[in-house]
This record gives sequence, structure tokens and C-alpha cells, in this order.
Amino acid sequence: MPIESLNRSRLTALLRETPLFADFSEDERQQIARWGERKRYERKNHIFQIDKEGKQFFLIESGKVRIRLKNGDEVTLGPRQLFGEVSAFSDLNRLGMAVTEESSVIWRFPVARIREETDTNSARAVNKLLYACLGQIAKYIHAAPELDHGTKHLVRQGESDRLEFKKTLRSAKREKIMETITGMMNTRGGVILFGVLDDGTITGLTEAEIAEIDGYIRELNNSGQNRLKNSYRSLVGFEGERVDGKVVLRIDVGASHRAVFLNYKGSPRFWIRKGGTNTVIDDFSAVVEYMIRRRALIPTDEEE
Repeated sequence: MPIESLNRSRLTALLRETPLFADFSEDERQQIARWGERKRYERKNHIFQIDKEGKQFFLIESGKVRIRLKNGDEVTLGPRQLFGEVSAFSDLNRLGMAVTEESSVIWRFPVARIREETDTNSARAVNKLLYACLGQIAKYIHAAPELDHGTKHLVRQGESDRLEFKKTLRSAKREKIMETITGMMNTRGGVILFGVLDDGTITGLTEAEIAEIDGYIRELNNSGQNRLKNSYRSLVGFEGERVDGKVVLRIDVGASHRAVFLNYKGSPRFWIRKGGTNTVIDDFSAVVEYMIRRRALIPTDEEE
């Protein structure tokens, strides 16, 4: 068997055993295997340095690699683990350095070559790879603490990127609420309160709205579970409570460890919260950079 075919079969088998590619079809793994370049590194070889341009990402076949980040964090990776994808899929330079701890065999994936693919099957594999890598990047992010204060205390704080007031159930469009929930998941979590004016006055829900609470929650649950899947089920909670003798509906939203996309007419959208409003990020590289800045590996002047 020619060396190129042998390497492709070897890489396909490695991808099959790598958790990141568990949901890929065999055809998609074979497509990705076409882009890999196999290389052996001796102990203490530098794979990349801090602040260098990132043109490729890596998958370990055997051996160990130590990653040392700018902020001093260190981690040792082993077989079937991916690294280097942060800079490879964004405009950021390397945020750390990678050094082999022992003799290692590592596959390199040049991103420029991957992005040149234009046929339908390859393009599908490329898109799936991009989103899988984004999910991997998102796992690095530390979730922010939840808003665990009482509702009355929260109202005094006023609206923010983590707190949204809605006067009534009926005036709140379902799509806007789903965007807010998704944005809070992708930012720092938060709380949505129904029955509170923009200035913080607690008016409460009307008797008719109180009777509609269960149906409203059911509608949101159906939409959320269909469009956000497991992220919705694990991070969103509802509670009707009485504050100053008035009934309000509270939705608690947790911060997600992974990027959450809201399906809209078959197209995934990445929403964040910024300055108390919902903002969509369309560009994939911008999503990657946002997720990295959220982890505070690099400084930013913007307030998320």
C-alpha cells in the first residue's frame, strides 16, 4: 500500500477513536484524513511558540505534549487530543507554547488547505470540523457565577447584560426571549423577570397572565428544546414567585461552557448580551475570538 494511502487509513482510524470526531460519519472522517500531515517529534521539541501566527492545528497519535499559556496555566495532552485550534481558526496569534514531553507522533492540519475545499462533500466536512473545534474551544471557558440573589434585590440593581425586565408576558415576543436566553448562555448567564417595568417598578402580572404562565413556559420549553437541545434543558429554569404581593415570572439562565447557537430558519445564529441588548455575531472567526476573550486569556477593553 502506498505511504499516502497508509497514512490516510491510519489517520481515519485515529479520528474514529478521537472523542471530538465521535459524531462524524466515516465519509467525513475520511475527508478530514486527506488534510493531515504526519510528523514525528523528539522529546523537548517546540511545536509552536507564544505570539507566533497559527496556521495549523494538531492531533496527537502518540506521546505527550505540554501546553503552557500566557497566563501561566499548563496542561499535558496525550493521544487522541487536539490542540492549536484557537489560533488556527481565528486571527489571534498563539496564546501559548507547545513542547513535547517525550518522543511523539503528531498530525498537523494546515487550515489554509482545508479552507480551499469547495466540493459539496468536503465543504460539509469542513463546516462540521469548524463547529466541532469551536465546541472544543468553548470547553476551555470558565462559567461565570450564577445570579443567586433574591428577586427583589436583583430588581434594585437595574437592567444589565445579565438582567432583563419585561412588563408583561403578552408584550414579550417569543423570538426575542429566545435570543435573550441564548445571549445570556453565551455571555455570563442571567435572569429575565416578567412583571417588572424598565425603571424597576414591580407591577406584577395580571390575573389573565397568571393563568397563562404554564402555557407560556410550555411554549418556551418546546421551542428551546427543539432549537437549543441539551443546552436549554440543563441551563434554563422557571419560577413564578410573589414579590411585594405581586406575581412575577423569573427565568434563570446559566452561563454555558460551550458555544450555543440558536436555529433560525435552518441557519445557526450566535447571540451574545452586550450593554443590556442582544447582539448577533455572524463571522466564525469573530465567534472564536469572542469565546477566547470571554475566558480572559488576553486583555480586552470592551465590557462583555
